[in-house]
Amino acid sequence: DRSSSDATCRAVLSHFGVPAGEYAFGKTKVFFRAGRVGAMEDVRQRTLAATLVAQKHARGRVVRATFLRLRDAVVRVQARVRGGWAREAFRSRVGQTRAAIDVQRVFRGFMARRVAAREAIAIVTCQMAARRWCLRRKRARCAASNAAKAREAAE
Repeated sequence: DRSSSDATCRAVLSHFGVPAGEYAFGKTKVFFRAGRVGAMEDVRQRTLAATLVAQKHARGRVVRATFLRLRDAVVRVQARVRGGWAREAFRSRVGQTRAAIDVQRVFRGFMARRVAAREAIAIVTCQMAARRWCLRRKRARCAASNAAKAREAAE
C-alpha cells in the first residue's frame, strides 16, 4: 500500500516538473529542499489565477447568452405589442376614413337632391310661364276671332 502511494506521489511531482533530488519521502510526509515549496506555491497561485480567469470568462459567456436570449424575448414581446397598437390605430384610421367617406357621400347626395329640387322648381316655373303665354295667345286669337265673327254678324 505504501509503495503505491509513493508511486502516486512521484507521478504527481514529476507531472509538475519537480526533479527527483528536490524531495524525500518520510513515513507520512513529503519533505522538500529549501525554496522548493515557495516555487511550488507560485506555480499553484498562477494556476489558480488562470483557472479563476477561465471560470470568469466561462460564467460571463453563460450569463451573456442568457441575457441575449432574454433581451430577444423582450424585444419580440415589445414588437408584438407595438404591432398590435399599430394594427388597432390602423383599424381606427380606416374606420374614421370610412366614416368621413360616408359623411361626404351623404352630404353630396343632400346637395344633389337640393340642386335637383331647385332645378325642378325652375323647370315647373318655366313650364307655367310658357303655358300661360300659350293660353294668353290662344285667348287673344279666340277673342280676335270672336270679335271678327261678331263684326261679320253685325254687318
